[in-house]
Amino acid sequence: MEQTRRPAFAVFWLLPLSVIYEIWAFTSGNPQARSGLEHLLFSWMGFVPPLVIPGVCLGLVWWWHRKSGDNWEVDSRHLGFAAGEALVLGLMIFFGTRVLQLGFATSIELGEGAVSSTAASSLDWIEQFARYCGAAVVEEVVFRFVLLTGVVVSLNRYLRVPRANLVLAVVSTSLLFSAFHYTILNPAGNPFEWLGFMCRFLVGVAFSLVFLNRGLAIAVLAHLAYNAMFIVDARGW
Repeated sequence: MEQTRRPAFAVFWLLPLSVIYEIWAFTSGNPQARSGLEHLLFSWMGFVPPLVIPGVCLGLVWWWHRKSGDNWEVDSRHLGFAAGEALVLGLMIFFGTRVLQLGFATSIELGEGAVSSTAASSLDWIEQFARYCGAAVVEEVVFRFVLLTGVVVSLNRYLRVPRANLVLAVVSTSLLFSAFHYTILNPAGNPFEWLGFMCRFLVGVAFSLVFLNRGLAIAVLAHLAYNAMFIVDARGW
C-alpha cells in the first residue's frame, strides 16, 4: 500500500513503458505514431519531435524523487503485485464503460482516440499496444500527476476546504481529460458527442481516484490495461 506511491516505484514502470513507446514511434515511420497529446502540443510545429514529452514526464517524476529524498530500492515482489492490481482496476473501469453502454443501449467509441479512431484501427495490435504504453504514461503524468496535483495544491492555498477542493480538482481535470479526446479541444480527436464525453469524464474520475489512492504507477498501469482491453475487444480475443 505504501510502495506504489513512491516516485522510485513509478520510475521503474514508466521508464520501460516509455522506451517501448519511443522505439516503436521512432521505427514505425507512421506520422500518426505519436500520442494525441503530443500532436496537440506541437501542432504549431507541424511535427512531433521524438523523446520530448515522455522525456519531460520522466524528468518530472525524477524531480519528484529528488525532492522526496527517497532511495531507489524497490522490492521486485511489489512490481508483480502492482501489475496484478492495476490489471484488475483497468478491467473494472473497462467493464464499467461496457455497463454504461448497455444501460444506454448504444455503442460508444471509447478506445484511445488520441489521434483518431480511424488511424488507430489501421494499426496492428502490437503497434497499438506500444502506442498505448506512451499514451498511458503521458496522459497520467499530465492530467493526474501535474494538473490534478497542481489544482489541489493551488486551491488549498486559497480555500480552506480540502475535501471540496479535492472534488473540484477531480471534476475539472476529468472534464479536461475527456475534452482532450474530442475535436472541441483536440483537432485530431473524435467528433464530439455528449454520451461518449460523459463516459470518458467518468473514466477520468476513475483514474483520478486510482492515482489519489494508489499512486502514479498504478494509475499508469491501470490506464494501459484499460486501453489494451479495447485491442482485445476489437479482435474478439
